[in-house]
Amino acid sequence: MYVKGDSLEVVFCNTGRFQTSIVGEIQVRLVGDSVVTALPITSASVKSGEQRTMRIAMPKLAKGAYVLFVVVDFGGAQLTAAKAELEIRE
Repeated sequence: MYVKGDSLEVVFCNTGRFQTSIVGEIQVRLVGDSVVTALPITSASVKSGEQRTMRIAMPKLAKGAYVLFVVVDFGGAQLTAAKAELEIRE
């Protein structure tokens, strides 16, 4: 997951042997863990051995420290997740 300009980019790599459909969301949380907003990730298909980059518009956030938490359901027994810290200075 990356912050790129006015977007959040989530990169999903399908390391499995079969095509999979993914769906998920990005949660923007305060450092104390309360959710500020949740942004849906549009469902997509990813072929085996390929990757898919999804762009989501960056929400307007007040100055402060945040934690970005992305959860992706790829149809397996478990979900996959990533976490990143974000500081808004302006």
